[in-house]
Amino acid sequence: MAKNKLTPKQQIFCLEYLKDMNGARAAIAAKYSKNTARQTAYEILTKPYVQEYLTRQLDKVTEKLELDAEEVIGKVMVCRDRCLQDLTPKVEKDPDGNWIETGEFLFDSRGVLKASELLMRHLGLLNDKLKLSGGLNQMSDEELEAKIAEQERKRGAS
Repeated sequence: MAKNKLTPKQQIFCLEYLKDMNGARAAIAAKYSKNTARQTAYEILTKPYVQEYLTRQLDKVTEKLELDAEEVIGKVMVCRDRCLQDLTPKVEKDPDGNWIETGEFLFDSRGVLKASELLMRHLGLLNDKLKLSGGLNQMSDEELEAKIAEQERKRGAS
């Protein structure tokens, strides 16, 4: 078999991964070990030929949906702008029990924040992925648990 060709299990992994971009779930669905699913997913996803395959598949989906980044960003911006509009006056009861406008306006802060988050991610201004150093991402779950326990023992001793 060619070195840069997907194995049948890798093909299943890729198809599963494209559903929700969850590597561990995709590895389990492709019948890799549950105990090492995260590590297996990492190893598969770092292979250049797998990355090329996934990119091609995503491009096909994008083309089929006739979407491009500019259009999606435009829609996010429209959503954000609508959420920012001062359309609803804030009202409260006065001491006599009458409803009066306060001069303030309500807006959809959650919509603004979510749209802003999407834009920031697209622009690379927000990266909430945990970056591990010192080879921690190469450890098995058991090795990582032992390392954590060792650190906790050291912390308790000081």
